[in-house]
Amino acid sequence: MAELKDHYIRSLEYAESKEEFDLKDLARDIGLTVLQRKQLALQIHYKQIFNHDASDYINNYESRPISLHFSVEDKFRLLNYVALQEARESSRSATWFAVAALTVQSSRSLSVHTCPTCN
Repeated sequence: MAELKDHYIRSLEYAESKEEFDLKDLARDIGLTVLQRKQLALQIHYKQIFNHDASDYINNYESRPISLHFSVEDKFRLLNYVALQEARESSRSATWFAVAALTVQSSRSLSVHTCPTCN
């Protein structure tokens, strides 16, 4: 079953394809809730996600559009997320191959021990 993406990951994916954007557009386009928008605004204010040049982002983002930009750190966050997802998928595949190999090995062992002509 596919996991739902966290609103930070969805925000990073949105921003990666934009040269410039503001929080209002991002929130509308990816469907952020009011709480998610406020959480993201706080992270933006403390420059933990996205670049901006506002001196007091948290107190001004609702009154006027403030341009945001996808940063190099944001790119690496997104790359790390993608790598983690790929590693998880590889791990699932490896687990299934291991289970299949153990099942085949177990069935071979049982057939050798139960063979009536082998005694």
